[in-house]
Amino acid sequence: RGYGYRAGIFRRQGDLGKAEHYVQLAEQNIAACQTTLDTSFIAYERASMLLDFIGRTTERSLKLVNEGRRILERCIDVCREVETGNSRLSVMKRHFLVLVYVKMAMLLLDCRSNAARERTVSKEFIMTAMSCLDTLRSKYWTEMGQGDRNLFYLASSDLEYRRGNYPEAEEFARLAKVKAMEINHTMEACQAQERLDFLRAIMCSHTIDNGLQQSESEGENADISSSGSDSDWLAAILN
Repeated sequence: RGYGYRAGIFRRQGDLGKAEHYVQLAEQNIAACQTTLDTSFIAYERASMLLDFIGRTTERSLKLVNEGRRILERCIDVCREVETGNSRLSVMKRHFLVLVYVKMAMLLLDCRSNAARERTVSKEFIMTAMSCLDTLRSKYWTEMGQGDRNLFYLASSDLEYRRGNYPEAEEFARLAKVKAMEINHTMEACQAQERLDFLRAIMCSHTIDNGLQQSESEGENADISSSGSDSDWLAAILN
């Protein structure tokens, strides 16, 4: 487990080479223990590395995406199989599930960098990511800590961006930045700011384009906002 923690530290520092080294060491050591939940923790770390690596690439590899998805799905299955009689273990399992669902959504939405955001993702991926986030807010919201909720806001921003709801995506990114700064999560605050910069550039471009279209075609423009019902959850959070 210590190797897994070290892998997570190097991953967050951006050194995926060292992170991979410690994941391998963790996998070698955990193989002799056969502790199901710990094995899943290490698998989760590998999936997180895949997510970061995919975000850096100019072209997304569906093979890597599917590998990461398979790992995270297995983590979910393991958590459902783990004996929950021990209250401490139950708390660990719930916290781990929250992280897995968030990472699954982020993996499928592919918004870890500006280059990634400019790629397209399938409707199936978007619907699966939406299901993950719906599960979090319907089953685990009251138990989620501030750090967990901050990741949820980032993933929700990605979801709204992929759905074309840019104002909602910007609002979730703004909320993620504010909350990250409150709990001193610098990396998440930077990730939120990157999303804000990207979204504001898009909306500025749309405003200019729509203004030109209106002058050229007597008021025709593209509505990029969501319906009132789409904004209900965001309004509830902000209130």
